[in-house]
Amino acid sequence: MALANKLLESNPNATKISGQMINISSAIGIFKNGWEEEALREVMKSKHSSITKEIKAKAAALVNAESQLKEKI
Repeated sequence: MALANKLLESNPNATKISGQMINISSAIGIFKNGWEEEALREVMKSKHSSITKEIKAKAAALVNAESQLKEKI
């Protein structure tokens, strides 16, 4: 619940704690199913105005780091 409260306070578009709990649940599902790279690639392709160049750059850096880790294994 602490993370949900933090998300609610830090996101000016968020209005309900229940919405933040759904976001957390969705994130858990992404990790549980191993969809991290696919989710990051969707962020990188997004045309949504809230997905800035900086966010896309962070997503790309994470994908690249993951790829490098896989190569070492």
